[in-house]
Amino acid sequence: MSWARQDILSIALLGEGAALVRVQRGVGALSSTRLGVIESVMRTDPKALQRLVGRAPGRVVVVMPPGATLVRQVAFGLKEFQQGAAELQRSAGELFPLAADDLALGFVRRVARESGDEMGGYLIAAQRSRIEPVLDHLRNALGIQAITMLSPTMAMLGYDLQGQEKAWVEEQGPMGSMYHGLRHGQVVELDGEPGAAPAQVTMPTHAIPESEHGYLLAEAAALALDTARSEIAPMGGAMPSRAKRWVTPAICAAAAVLLLIAAPALREARHARAIDRLNAQRAAMASELAHVQEARRDLEHYAAMIEQVRALDLGEPSHVLGDLVAAHQAVPLSAFVEQIDIQRASITLRGAAERAGDVLAGLEASTAFDSARDVSPPSPLGSSLDNKEAFEIAAERVQMRTQDTSKNASAMP
Repeated sequence: MSWARQDILSIALLGEGAALVRVQRGVGALSSTRLGVIESVMRTDPKALQRLVGRAPGRVVVVMPPGATLVRQVAFGLKEFQQGAAELQRSAGELFPLAADDLALGFVRRVARESGDEMGGYLIAAQRSRIEPVLDHLRNALGIQAITMLSPTMAMLGYDLQGQEKAWVEEQGPMGSMYHGLRHGQVVELDGEPGAAPAQVTMPTHAIPESEHGYLLAEAAALALDTARSEIAPMGGAMPSRAKRWVTPAICAAAAVLLLIAAPALREARHARAIDRLNAQRAAMASELAHVQEARRDLEHYAAMIEQVRALDLGEPSHVLGDLVAAHQAVPLSAFVEQIDIQRASITLRGAAERAGDVLAGLEASTAFDSARDVSPPSPLGSSLDNKEAFEIAAERVQMRTQDTSKNASAMP
């Protein structure tokens, strides 16, 4: 069985720099590869950027730098924004202190803290003339034109916060920090007052190579393309489209009508000429009817394939991101992770550390994983990498095992 993989290059802009992550998802597997942090996007040679990214991705998502967007609360919702986007763009200069033709506009849906009902939303604006040179540089370097542009307040909906009734995200900007409130992964307020509640996630202003925040923001943006599909309108580009449902009843209906019309002619000799015409029409439709039968077989095949994909489900996106975060927290600061592969029941880390056993011990100590083990024995990399050891370690995902056990128990009589 073949299935097109999702191949997303996610770039979180942090000041002049950026954190780059490649997220790939296919049947029964999701992998996140941290490509690296660059200090300045504009000063990075296009060929160097190409080498860093590798083959051309299927989709590119870029997150605006934290603190680089303007926010205005409005009373209308996401559907109204999408319907009136052109008119809003023309009048945006009256809402923000920038010229309308220099504004990139997006939208974030807002819900009530207690009920979760929609309560209007937020217009998100950025200065187009500041971000377009960066986007053009990326387009030229990567050889791709379509880029989906998200604000940090859109990307944060991909964080592992769907299971929390009340959560705060800190966005560190040049003018100070802003705090955004969430309810089960949906926005309750932007730039609010968190009080004594600590922020669960922090989005930094600048690229810090040793920090996890930039990578986590880029990974969240890739997941937000799916988890926040009904919550946001991007500031540029488009969200991935859902597969369209299709049916082919017209040809079958036409054939049925023709047969009904022809039935009386079959009983009367004087309608011989009508029968001849009907036979000619039926012969002309033979190839079309064959296409209908083939399409039906394809539809049945796709339905069976969808059921197989559902059976290989990795779990909710929030569970996936939660295990990604837990995996990186289990790795010592002196080590680095080159690749993470997630299956429904397991997770596998590949990278290098001063002692591969420290990574194994970290996974064993994590409550998110169990049965950590070496997939292959640690091997020295040599003095060029400070005598680090290459490791490949796998562990079971406790969250998914618990979920599957609960399902099996509930299914028993």
